[in-house]
Amino acid sequence: TGEIIGKHKGKERFTIGQRKGLGISWKYPLYVLAIEDDGTVILGAEDERFCSSFQVENLSFQALLLKPGEKLRCRVQVRYRHSPVICEVEMQENGNISVDLPEPVASVTPGQSAVFYPEEGDYLLFGGLIVKGSILSISEKERSHTVLNV
Repeated sequence: TGEIIGKHKGKERFTIGQRKGLGISWKYPLYVLAIEDDGTVILGAEDERFCSSFQVENLSFQALLLKPGEKLRCRVQVRYRHSPVICEVEMQENGNISVDLPEPVASVTPGQSAVFYPEEGDYLLFGGLIVKGSILSISEKERSHTVLNV
């Protein structure tokens, strides 16, 4: 509900999905859900970390090229130790790709790489950067806890 539960010494000390080192003791584990440009860090419970869609920019195509409006079912990997999961991508007019996940994934982090593989096979189709602000939209009403920058 957007309750302010503390202050911190700079947003650069946090990463999306972080659980340890938050400097806050709470009745259940808190995770970093979002880091806003103004320094606001949004914290929430484990089940709030999941994302079912995001955008990817700065694409580098290796094995195929998508046209605007074209859709493709493939697999995406959003973290180093994360196994690729099924997704559907759609090429946008602006050159970005929108990614829809049938099964939500935790800690999709803006600025990190997203790499795409075919449904079958391990060769790289294309990759790019997850766009800032593309994690779950967390409205003021839905926020669990907020920590403001000092």
